[in-house]
Amino acid sequence: MKLTGAAAATALVAGCSSDDGDSDDDDDSGNDNSAEAWEGVSEFSLLGKTGGWEGVEPEAIAGVQNPTLYLTAGEEYEVSWENDDGSTHNFTIESGEGEDLEQTDDVDEQGESTSMSFDASEEMAEYYCVPHPDAMRGEIDIQEGNGGENGEENGNESDSGNGNESGNESE
Repeated sequence: MKLTGAAAATALVAGCSSDDGDSDDDDDSGNDNSAEAWEGVSEFSLLGKTGGWEGVEPEAIAGVQNPTLYLTAGEEYEVSWENDDGSTHNFTIESGEGEDLEQTDDVDEQGESTSMSFDASEEMAEYYCVPHPDAMRGEIDIQEGNGGENGEENGNESDSGNGNESGNESE
């Protein structure tokens, strides 16, 4: 009888544990979309496998399949990923109109990794793997820049090839 009571209490606690409001910050892909979870994030790490991209870092996407990436327009980001299954993969950022905007080289050896840096822009809509476009596809959610000034300054200075400094000076 005590075991049943303990099991019932555990079930009750487990059932109520999501009432703290944190679940409201999870998006449809299962990652944390709260402002706090994405503050200061400029690097993403993923595992590439035929069944879908798996989030590694930041913590907000850890273990999430095809996580939504929350980016701020005009900010510089780096995405790195490791081939987890030995199939050929690449990482491509696509516009809402289906135009490929950024892309890594193909990686076809398990354990091999690559990365790319890019400036987030409002035209970015999704990321995907060209050889596996249906299973390995996630959304990109672009947020407005802080007051719009960072995006404008970064865009004007990017011709020098050192947009990295201008994007990081304000914070």
